[in-house]
Amino acid sequence: MHSHHITGNFDYLLQVEVADLPAYEDFHANRLADLPGVAAVTSYVTMKTLSADTT
Repeated sequence: MHSHHITGNFDYLLQVEVADLPAYEDFHANRLADLPGVAAVTSYVTMKTLSADTT
């Protein structure tokens, strides 16, 4: 997992890698959404990686 404090409409960006969508649903419902102070979660799912950062 990578975490970033960002500007704009959102406060934080978490980049997580899970085995499949049921695993993400478990992470979202049972870990992330239950954290104190978390009012909303917006998710984006990568469909395809176009390029990889090699640095």
